[in-house]
Amino acid sequence: MKLFVAELRSLTPYAQGKYHEEPKLPQELHDAYKRRTALAQLHTAAGEVYIPPKSFHLCLSSTASYTGDQIPGKGKERYTKHYDRGVICSEPVMLGIKADTVRVEAIFTELNPQRPGSRGWVYFPVIDQWAGELQIMAIDDIFTPDIIERHLRIGGLITGIGVWRPERKGSWGKFQVVSLAERPFNTTRRDPT
Repeated sequence: MKLFVAELRSLTPYAQGKYHEEPKLPQELHDAYKRRTALAQLHTAAGEVYIPPKSFHLCLSSTASYTGDQIPGKGKERYTKHYDRGVICSEPVMLGIKADTVRVEAIFTELNPQRPGSRGWVYFPVIDQWAGELQIMAIDDIFTPDIIERHLRIGGLITGIGVWRPERKGSWGKFQVVSLAERPFNTTRRDPT
């Protein structure tokens, strides 16, 4: 097993759209409810905003599928299925940002892609700038720092993370790779006594 650590930094604003079940106030209109509960769409731990690790896993897998890079020495085999089953982004990227400091932006857009013409205001919590450390564990030896960095760099530009990302015809959620290094992976457990 290999461990890669990437230092990432935003290129464009990033917005989250986590599902929540905040209750509606009595006689509260739908638009007012969406505006009031916009910050509930953030992923937080102890009040600090984080990026879910699954966001980066999906970004890597989608990017590998798009590029169609073949694995050297494996004929026409590609990386996509190896990302799907053999790569784990297990730790969230903690942003050091408090949820109550995040701004909310209203966007007039499609409300339901299955019903063309259903447009209206949607409210998203937007983080203008962020930086953090991503840990990527790879089971397979086919993954080298060069391959992981290539897919992460391309993914940061054309796939992105969050809502309204490039993969979904948006312009938010782009990021850059500041550095990427392979680190020793310690699988031994210590006795807590």
